[in-house]
Parts: sequence; structure tokens; C-alpha cells
Amino acid sequence: MRIALLLAAWLTPALIAGVLGWTGIWGTGSALVEYLIPLPVAGGFLHVPSFAVLLGVVFSLGRRRAGIARLVAVAAFAACLGALAAQVDVERLGGWLFTDYQPHGSPLRLDGNPLLLFIATDAFWAGVYALAVAPSPPRVAWLAVPLAPLLVIGLAVIDYGTGAPVFTIGGSFQGASRGQVTEVVYTNAPYDEQRLLQWLESRPGFARPWLTPNAEHVALVFTNSLQAVKSRRLDALSGPDTVATLCLYENDQRIEPHPGLRDCFAGHETTLEALQRLTAAQQTGLGDDIDQWAARVALCRTVEPPPERYFDIEQVALCRNMARSFQRVLERAVGRYGDESDQVAYLRAMAGDYAVPR
Repeated sequence: MRIALLLAAWLTPALIAGVLGWTGIWGTGSALVEYLIPLPVAGGFLHVPSFAVLLGVVFSLGRRRAGIARLVAVAAFAACLGALAAQVDVERLGGWLFTDYQPHGSPLRLDGNPLLLFIATDAFWAGVYALAVAPSPPRVAWLAVPLAPLLVIGLAVIDYGTGAPVFTIGGSFQGASRGQVTEVVYTNAPYDEQRLLQWLESRPGFARPWLTPNAEHVALVFTNSLQAVKSRRLDALSGPDTVATLCLYENDQRIEPHPGLRDCFAGHETTLEALQRLTAAQQTGLGDDIDQWAARVALCRTVEPPPERYFDIEQVALCRNMARSFQRVLERAVGRYGDESDQVAYLRAMAGDYAVPR
């Protein structure tokens, strides 16, 4: 009986994970095979600790005093349900209970934690074995079984609703111009400038436009409406639930906090917008390509690179490549207009201007 039970206990989590379609911990296609292998290179290695506890229960239960043995089944089934309850997606459930977000389907959803699955299945089989070989527990003791998952979920939900402020990153949106990005974050906290700045500081790689080539100006919007975040609609942020906006600008690495919703992009040109404006002003009469080059030169005359060379600032990156770009522009102009053309003469006359900071 013991061998059959232990074999069933080892197979159960692998079969459950396989039926649910889980992938392996180490990137294998299916958890079914991986969970069966008790080696460090496979997910089954995480099963070893709880299985060792099951072994101890199975081989020692018959030698325990009846008073202790009869409670093993209750403790095991309570541990099983407690481990299952610990897998509940508390953020989803807490959002359903404490915010305006109403998720599709049940708010109770397991997060697929393999370690907790191993604990739950081994505890289940320990309870089954205890019922088979130990005296029956008193009826009142069975109350602990449903109380265990309720306690686990209850404490997690209470901590979600009353603990430290919740911050959930909701995604990013591209603006009307390249380089304008809006990042949305849900929070249950009220407006507190220092708290928001501290939270941002705790995530050094998030929302900084000077650390990414895809953004120049970032509007970081905090809202108390989780529904607005989940719906991914920028127009839903215009209501009173929007707590604050942090405006981040890459050229001077400035962070400006503002209560409520703020337009961080008005009055701040992106590199593309600046080039479009300067191109319109550089009407040389020699062609659009020459006007565009003259606009780049005019832009880069005003660019000062930061001392930290690892920063990814759009205008600095553009201007550092001016010397190499000049050769390509000149070669194209020679091929298009001829070596003796006014266009080539104009570019060569500007040769001293492209040596901008690099």
C-alpha cells in the first residue's frame, strides 16, 4: 500500500500540470515529463522536499501515539487546501474586491505555482494515508480544513486592501509624435508627491526616456481606476480618478510632478518635430535632401552631450553620427547631382559645421 501511494503521490502533480497544459520550469514544452525527473536540471527537483515530508509521514505514522496520529489527516487536508489557496491570484481578487475593476470570469484564479502544487498533492496523499491507517479525527477538528484556505486568502486580501500602497504598471501608449510615450500605473494611494517619486526611484529602469531609444518625453500617469488601466483607453484617464502625472524629459533628465492629468508634451519638441520645423526654415532651393541635412546641422549646433555616455538621448545619438552621415550624404549628392553641382558645393562649404559633439 505504501509503495502504491508514494508512486501515486509522485505522479499526481505531473499529471495535473500536463492536463492543465503547463510548460516546464526550465523552458521545456510540457511539465508532464519534467515534473517526473527528481534532478536539479528538471522541475521535479522542487518536488523532493514535500515528497520527503510525505515519506516521513507514511513511514512514521504507525509508530505515533493515537492522539497525534488521529490529527494527521486534518492537518494534511488543511495544508492541501491552504497550498491551493496560496496560489490564488491575490492581485486579481483584490482588484475585484477593492477597486472598480470587474474581471471577466471568476476573480478566483490560480497562478500555477509548481512548488505549491507539489505541497498540495503530497499533503492530499498524506491525508488519504492517515485516514486509512490512523484513528478517525474528532468531528470538531475537521473545522480546521475549510478554515485553512479561508485564512490564507483572507490574510492576503486584507494585506492587499489595507497594507502598503499598491502600484501596478498598466502598459504604455505611443503619442502623436515619435518619441512621445504615456506610461499608466494603477495605485490605490492618494496624491503624495514624495511617495510617487520614491516609488519611481525604486524602479530605476522604468519610464526613464534617457535610458531607451524609443522615448524622448514620457508622461507617467497614476490613476485610482484599475478599470481604466485594464481597458487600455487613454480617454478613461481624464476623470477625477487620475491621481498625478510625472513628466520626464530626456534632454535634461528632468522629472516634473503634477497633480491630476497633465499634458507633458505641449511645448516640448521631439527630435522629429524639431527637424521638421528646421527643415521648413532651411529653404536652400537645392532640394529636400539638402534642406534636411541643413536642418540636422542647425539642430546639432545646440546639442550638448551629457557626461554619462551610457545615456540614450535621441538628439545626442543623432549628432554623434554627423561625421559618418556627412560622408553618406555627400556621396549620394555626388551620385544624384554631379560632382560640380551647386548641391555638392553647398555641402562641402558646410563641411566644418558637421563636426558637432561626438
